[in-house]
Amino acid sequence: MAAPAATTRPEPGAPTALDRFLAAFPYLVVGVALLAVVYWEAASRKGPTTFTDELEWAQISRAIAHTGHAARRGAPVGFKSLYAFLIAPAWWLPSTASAFSAIKYLNETVMATAAIPVFFLTRWLTTTRTAALTALATL
Repeated sequence: MAAPAATTRPEPGAPTALDRFLAAFPYLVVGVALLAVVYWEAASRKGPTTFTDELEWAQISRAIAHTGHAARRGAPVGFKSLYAFLIAPAWWLPSTASAFSAIKYLNETVMATAAIPVFFLTRWLTTTRTAALTALATL
């Protein structure tokens, strides 16, 4: 009499793109919700908190928007950061208030993208779930 054949389960295949998206969907929803809260906070702030570095970046970015060259009060300045070039197009808007609002939302979006490298760096050291929670905590 022959020995009964061992029943083995087939190995599950690699997860599909849809499986990965569905697994990440709850984290994406929480991330978008946190970004909405940050946008709401930015919208509720009517006037700027004036710091000297913000005044400097505003002057440099306005010069870039209007002349294409970085300058502070007409005097050329050397390259300091891409930030001035990032916010320069906002000064093309018709009013200073709308430019200020655009820069607020742009700043919030750029700061929220800090969660992306945090997720990938943390994933090298911990589980995916812990990495996602760390990235959400960054927001």
